[in-house]
Amino acid sequence: DELPLLPGLFRAANVLRHHTGRILLLAAANLHGRISVLPQAHGVVMKTKRVTIKDIAEQAGVSKATASLVLNGRGKELRVAQETRERVLAIAREQHYQPSIHARSLRDNRSHTIGLVVPEITNHGFAVFSHELEMLCREAGVQLLISCTDENPGQESVGVNNMISRQVDGLIVASCMHNDADYLKLSQQLPVVLFDRCPNESLLPLVMTDSITPTAELISRIAPQHSDEFWFLGGQARLSPSRDRLTGFTQGLANAGVELRPEWVINGNYHPSSGYEMFAELCARLGRPPKALFTAACGLLEGVLRYMGQHNLLQSDIRLASFDDHYLYDSLTIPVDTIRQDNRQLAWHCFDLIGKLIDGEAPQPVQRKLDATLQRRYKSAV
Repeated sequence: DELPLLPGLFRAANVLRHHTGRILLLAAANLHGRISVLPQAHGVVMKTKRVTIKDIAEQAGVSKATASLVLNGRGKELRVAQETRERVLAIAREQHYQPSIHARSLRDNRSHTIGLVVPEITNHGFAVFSHELEMLCREAGVQLLISCTDENPGQESVGVNNMISRQVDGLIVASCMHNDADYLKLSQQLPVVLFDRCPNESLLPLVMTDSITPTAELISRIAPQHSDEFWFLGGQARLSPSRDRLTGFTQGLANAGVELRPEWVINGNYHPSSGYEMFAELCARLGRPPKALFTAACGLLEGVLRYMGQHNLLQSDIRLASFDDHYLYDSLTIPVDTIRQDNRQLAWHCFDLIGKLIDGEAPQPVQRKLDATLQRRYKSAV
């Protein structure tokens, strides 16, 4: 049967109904609109209907136009009686009414949503960035939609297309694509901001951290004590962060008078499992832990530390350094010098760029490179 929902009727947690001679339990707390109870072999199916302005108007005893004026904040301006305004608003609150985002989109010609595409949301850096960006969006009344690609270009295309189908106003992307051709085409119809990665020297709006300078500075301070052996574990070599961090590593060695040996560079991907496997293979090859090691990302160091913990190496004298920082490194028994990105600033600049582009402005500069800071934990370092 079709049961009209009366105000407050389903605030009780349990409602009993008879069906085919048995008593059925309906969990119906705070449901709104109308409920259709459809008989099935072993129970019921409840179909809910969203509360509309028409429903509010009927319960308040006013016209749909009057209810719409009140709910859109124009009731007082257009001289709707205070008692009527209060009655409409009270019913809307009671029914948890929310205006349709689709109606708002038609009115403003915007969806008030931004799409964020990242390789991996469990990555500490991307997780912190996403959190900072979401807070900025929330304060601006914008909804952030997030899609993860798992470093898969095909999955990235699917995620981006899904964002476009949901009419996002703009896209912020850490791309794993080999080039920016697709985003160049897309930018003709939708604002696009790249961050963290710059495929094939793209000229699209971009926000990223300067990886080369701080990496070179950190390595140049460590290398003099480890001129005979200093290993680099990186992610996919084709990605710009991998190239930049290796460039900084190489420059740091050169600044310390150390020439990079090709065998010192080992690349995999940025998942912790890759860091674990590369470090395990390196230890097996050497027959011992390496003397000094730089990991190109937090995820890689996570894998290295997991291996070291499993093999009782956390008390060893290996010299560890990494790009990306994590507050838990302060609690480790083995010191790790790191390069700390400012994820709050990364998020702010991305938000600033995409907001200006959505508003039709020409932001300056359109490509922004942010500074990173060194976090020194190895006390006897030069």
